[in-house]
Amino acid sequence: MRYVIFLCALVTTAVLADEPTLEWYIPGRASDRLTVDFPIAQSPLLARKDLVVLAFPPNHILGSNDKEGRRLWCVPWGLENIYIDRERSAHKPYLWPDESRQWGTRAASFAFDVAAERIVAVDSKSGTMCAVDLQRDGFVQWRAFGSESDEPSLAQFESLGPPCIVGNQAHSLVASDAKILCCTLDLATGRPLAKFQLAAAPTPHPSLRFSPTRSGTRLICPCPNGELVALQESDRRVDWRTKLESGLNCMYRLESTNRNILVLCNGTCTCLFSTDGQVAWSRDNLDLSPFVVHVGGVLLGTNSAIHFVDIATGNTQWTYELDSDTVIGNGTVHGNALLIPVREKMLIALDLKTGALLDRIACKRSMGHLFSIGGSLYSLRASSLEKLSLATPIRSEGTTTP
Repeated sequence: MRYVIFLCALVTTAVLADEPTLEWYIPGRASDRLTVDFPIAQSPLLARKDLVVLAFPPNHILGSNDKEGRRLWCVPWGLENIYIDRERSAHKPYLWPDESRQWGTRAASFAFDVAAERIVAVDSKSGTMCAVDLQRDGFVQWRAFGSESDEPSLAQFESLGPPCIVGNQAHSLVASDAKILCCTLDLATGRPLAKFQLAAAPTPHPSLRFSPTRSGTRLICPCPNGELVALQESDRRVDWRTKLESGLNCMYRLESTNRNILVLCNGTCTCLFSTDGQVAWSRDNLDLSPFVVHVGGVLLGTNSAIHFVDIATGNTQWTYELDSDTVIGNGTVHGNALLIPVREKMLIALDLKTGALLDRIACKRSMGHLFSIGGSLYSLRASSLEKLSLATPIRSEGTTTP
């Protein structure tokens, strides 16, 4: 079974190209034999000013210059800061021999605090959360939880995933002595502000990622025992609990709006009301895992079709049949279209409003998982990160690029 997530980034331009043009690429230390599938879809792409930050194979956080593609810094979890490209010049090989950390660990994702220009991620081996300064070339500001914690009182806890950042606080799920807690940290210092026990559950495997999300005034906390627990953000009062029919595992995603919570797990997408946790609707038999919330709808998919479902009602607004196409990576919303990599060197572009096929875009290079931000298109494969541009508009519906 293939697990594919479509990540969405709204951009200001609706211009697409007949053929993506390579602007730059950054080589990785992993070969294309390494499978980069579901977990990368849980990693955001952060682009601000001239910096691009994202998870990078086999399991690092990479910061690069967005104009030239220079690799500026890389955070290898469990080690001190080591600059890969000290002179900001030619690419140099990665220095770390540890090949064991592949995709699927908690470090494959991070949360970011745009105001303070920092990201927060988790070392899956030690369970330690790290705050990384984007203005100081990836310098680690503080560590919390696990054996490498700066705060001794937090060493007994193991972080289960990146936090939910709200203002100057970081809300994180942690485990200790078969208990799952929500722990709130001061984002500037990593010092603990509050802890609240959510459930009794065994500590999950390090490949599983459990992070809270915010819905209105509530923190929605997923627990390894399959429960969702809603806490009031102000006083940590429990509003409601609900047990999902399918227990949460590494193949799940949790997203929210102010009124609804969407959970994708084991091929089933469940929509719940954020006020009481009651199920609004559910869709199953989802072989692919596209999960994009876009203008009141969510994109879901099977091996044969992509569906755009209205969040409020659960009704399907449009369906695109894949026919002979095979989705090979994450798609992305780019302007007015959903771009999906199919086959090795082909993209299809679908109209977001109707699901109509706008174009089939032939590519000279193999496409990986796609991200769109700020009008630029990025392709991530196990062996490289590439920045692409699309220069000419999509043509009429159903045409084929020569």
